Amino acid sequence: MPRFLPPNLSGRAAIGGALIFLGAGMVAAAAWSWTRPQPVPYERHAVTEAADDKLAALLALQPDAKVETFDIAVPEATDRAARGTVLRGAGGAAVVAWESAIGEPVLHPEIHPDEERGLIEVLRKHLPAGAMVLAMPDTSRRLKAFIDIDAPLAGADDGAALILPAPWQRQAETVRDAERRFTGLKPGAGAAAFDAFVDALLADDRYGVARLAVLAQGKPAYVILHVRDAFSIGVARPDRFAIGIHDFPAGSQVHDALKLVRHWMKEKGHAAYVATPKAKDVTRVFFLPEAKDKSTLLARLLPFDATELGSVAGTEIVYQHRGYWIYRLLPVADGAS
Repeated sequence: MPRFLPPNLSGRAAIGGALIFLGAGMVAAAAWSWTRPQPVPYERHAVTEAADDKLAALLALQPDAKVETFDIAVPEATDRAARGTVLRGAGGAAVVAWESAIGEPVLHPEIHPDEERGLIEVLRKHLPAGAMVLAMPDTSRRLKAFIDIDAPLAGADDGAALILPAPWQRQAETVRDAERRFTGLKPGAGAAAFDAFVDALLADDRYGVARLAVLAQGKPAYVILHVRDAFSIGVARPDRFAIGIHDFPAGSQVHDALKLVRHWMKEKGHAAYVATPKAKDVTRVFFLPEAKDKSTLLARLLPFDATELGSVAGTEIVYQHRGYWIYRLLPVADGAS
């Protein structure tokens, strides 16, 4: 089994067995480590090898951008923890690709360059120039690096949503400070807007839509969400939104894989789930343990209950691409029930 942490710090790393649960302020992934803290528990190593075809195709959409690809490595470990690519411009660094090398997310959720390229190409073709987009800060920064949009959350400090393996929890603020410096974000920047966005998504659907309209300041706006955003919000607000991830072997038949997921969900008594491909042979499931969280706007806009998709008053689905769901906020008159 590959390790990215020294043996006494190792978390779960088995593909197909990774389980992380967030809720009630708890992360259940590995035992806390009480070893002497370091300034930052990892190093960033530049990668000089050529980008693979999928990443190269994404980067070709912005050929003049400054690109940095790097590995997140832990001292004494023989394998990297993650690999990421950023585009760096005047507004800071936008993460455009991210891959964890173990069975749990490290710092960021998985970001697949081919998925991003497909979305960006569609938005370039159909989104009005300068359109307002309400999306998580990392998504906002990424899209803004490629498209002319008004993204009020692009400069927001989203350090609270960084995904820290359990052995790094004691150094959480140190890690967040280091990542802010690398990304070019100011501590606390855009905090009110980020809080308002998250609060809207965690409200009941009708109240949440009204709050998003306030955040849009009455302008026509699009809401762009990815299923991984639900996990990031659970990281940022574990006392308000319980969510977990579990990886399953994908198998050769989609039906068989989903049958395995449904059996596991029933056995555990969880309320809802979304299954997405993580890798060729791995299906990643985001699950809600508690039924109450199904009524949040976040869960209603994402396919945690496929029968309810498109039924949230004040919103209209305009596009769906793999893990992405894009909605237009309707004017009050159009959105009234």
